[in-house]
Amino acid sequence: MTTRRSLPYRAHFLRFALLCAILLCALLLQACQPDICEHGSCMAHSLALHGFTELSERMDFLEDPSRTMTIQDVASPRTEGMFAPLVESYRRFEPGLNVWLRLPLRPEDVLGADGQPVRDWVLVLEDVYYDRLSLYLPNTRHPGQWMVKETGRSMFHPHGHLAIPFALGPEPDIRAAQGEPLYLYIRVQNSFHYLKKLFLFESQSYYNALVVWNVLLGVFYGVMLLMAPLALLLFLVTRDRGMLWFSLLLVFLTAFFVLDNNFLDRLLKNWNHEEVNLLYSLVLAAMIYSATKFTRAFLMTARTAPVLDKLLRLYGLLGLSAVLVAFLHNPKLLDMWLNFLGLAAPFAVIGTGIWCRIKGFKPARFFLMAVSFFPLGTCVYILADMNLLPRNVLTMNSFQIGTMLMAASMSLALLDRIRELRRESENLEQARRAAVEALEERDRRVRAIFDQSFQFMSLLDAQGRVLEINRSVLEHHEIKREDIIGRPLSEVDPHFNPARREILRDALARAGQGEFMRFELSQHGNHVDISIKPVFGEDGKVQLMVAEGRDVTELHRVQQQMYHADKMAALGRIIAGVAHEINNPNNFIYFNLPVLRDYLLAIRAELDECLKERPEARIMNMLPEDLMNDVFQLLEDMEHGSRRITGIVDELKNYIRGQGEDEEMRPESLATVSGQVMTLVGKQVRKSVGALTVDVPADLPRVVMHPGRIEQVLINLLINASQALEGVPHAEAAIVLRARADGTGMVRMDVEDNGPGIPPEILSSVFEPFFTTKGKQHGTGLGLAISQRIAEEHGGSLAVDSRPDRTVFSLRLPAAKE
Repeated sequence: MTTRRSLPYRAHFLRFALLCAILLCALLLQACQPDICEHGSCMAHSLALHGFTELSERMDFLEDPSRTMTIQDVASPRTEGMFAPLVESYRRFEPGLNVWLRLPLRPEDVLGADGQPVRDWVLVLEDVYYDRLSLYLPNTRHPGQWMVKETGRSMFHPHGHLAIPFALGPEPDIRAAQGEPLYLYIRVQNSFHYLKKLFLFESQSYYNALVVWNVLLGVFYGVMLLMAPLALLLFLVTRDRGMLWFSLLLVFLTAFFVLDNNFLDRLLKNWNHEEVNLLYSLVLAAMIYSATKFTRAFLMTARTAPVLDKLLRLYGLLGLSAVLVAFLHNPKLLDMWLNFLGLAAPFAVIGTGIWCRIKGFKPARFFLMAVSFFPLGTCVYILADMNLLPRNVLTMNSFQIGTMLMAASMSLALLDRIRELRRESENLEQARRAAVEALEERDRRVRAIFDQSFQFMSLLDAQGRVLEINRSVLEHHEIKREDIIGRPLSEVDPHFNPARREILRDALARAGQGEFMRFELSQHGNHVDISIKPVFGEDGKVQLMVAEGRDVTELHRVQQQMYHADKMAALGRIIAGVAHEINNPNNFIYFNLPVLRDYLLAIRAELDECLKERPEARIMNMLPEDLMNDVFQLLEDMEHGSRRITGIVDELKNYIRGQGEDEEMRPESLATVSGQVMTLVGKQVRKSVGALTVDVPADLPRVVMHPGRIEQVLINLLINASQALEGVPHAEAAIVLRARADGTGMVRMDVEDNGPGIPPEILSSVFEPFFTTKGKQHGTGLGLAISQRIAEEHGGSLAVDSRPDRTVFSLRLPAAKE
């Protein structure tokens, strides 16, 4: 109720503000009239209700290149035949010339409405550019003498005109001169470019009409000055872009009439006419463009009339093209182009409004009523200016009248549009609430099914972040829903080791690229079969992902029992024979090595005595001392190798029993381990390849490990790599052993070869026990299975990436905490 009561007071306030603005503008316009007046181009016609004569068609001119001719020279009989008719409506002259204009006044031209001669007149020159202008009147009392009216103000407005009041003389002299024409002369000095129209008005009629004109302008500017801020205020309140463009349209319309009525003459007095023409064209172009933008925004043509929306956009661009036409410095062409665009305005704007109303857009009804005033007024003004309609106060002021009526009545259209949009907003809000309730109900049903599923289910975005997750996942991982929503799925279980987390991250990344992923994650004796399916949008890109997990721990346990029973039966027989066949010769070597060491020590003592007598002696081109050092180093390597054979046999036994050896884990440098590996198998590997590169920095973080087991893994990987290069030319075969810290608390060791690669169909089986491609002569298929188990016991992982011409086995181990 409060709002409804306040509306009338606001309406009264707006009316009062409008009246004040109108009166203020009218008073200012009336107070600013000088003796020699400049007004808008249409004023010469709009004031001409009676008592005027158009002299343009009788006027002739004489150019004065030397600038030395006086009024006596020009008015003398010898120059009579030198004047040429000014027949063009736009007569252009070269800049820098002095031009004399001759105006013949006939006896009937100086008669008033009552048929009596009139003394006071006003000469109006329309659309003239000059630097200095002088009007010469014959002195009928003193023949041969001239009265002069001069103005030195430069006038650079493209559609301004000059009004010069003058008196012809006493009434008897006027009657005496009625028998022949009375000539007036005008000298235009310097930059005189072109003249469009020239009129002769009765002084009293001119000034009376000028008062009416100023009141009309006051009303017009008062309406415009009030409506433009009001539209801007509505935009700030409603954020409706149509209000913004309407406000800009009113601003540009006001600027157009300010220029057209020459109110900025004092400000623009130092501009040349090309600059003013450009400014005038810019304002018109901006006015046309903002009108099309307002129409499109108000009528929502992009939705209600897409084809007309494109045509309006094209029309707006044509309006902007007026700026380019202005640069051609052809006022006639510019005037024709702007007239064409102005004539097209009614069809473009009103036609669009009619079409939108036919399509059921209700705000178009008041829009048509309001906006039709402007294009109709524009059309009437242009047709009158082209002499296709009578020129009178209504036709020549129809542009301003239509603009004023449009600005005033558009408030109804704006209010109706706001009311219609509010109604649509309420309907949409009701529909939205109903849709939300339906979605909530469906969500409750889906949530019930989702949460009651025994499978682990989650909905992810394209980056793998959790959007929804069911109760089975929360209970299995003992987490809360709010702790995981919005976080990556790889962080769903805080107890995941880095290797498992990396596997899940990689799978999410590949699924985010559109690949269906299925894999298993195993940790702490639990096995989960995971599938990640991408959901594609209309653009073909992944928008969502559905992740499902099934607990297959029990299935794995049963399968392992079956596999283990079969494997143990076969492997037990193998181990019994292998342990016997390997340990017997190895024990023979191992137990004889100490005896050999004692023999060598005795030989070394005797050798030292002999060298005292023959210090220059050499054995195999080596000093005896160096030879003995090398022999003892070889002996140590043999002892280490023998112990490794014993360790490998024990590993086989432990693998069968499912137990690890009792070697204590300790922080160890990978550089030391890799150095020991190179000592054991480096020579063997180098025989198979052309290049063996070891890149294991000494400053890498240490790893808590069983050194012997990690040596076993690396030896197995290096031997496998060398065997994979058997078909590659020796010079091209290459193996690289490198190690790097990956920044996630893990140290990664890669064994890379440039062999033919592992076929994709068997790549997933390389870590299975007893799987081998080497045949019975080269292996049993346990090497990689044992190596992977060792890596997992160390909290790491062993993975393979193979493609043609490149295979990389990556051993990832957690770095020791210093």
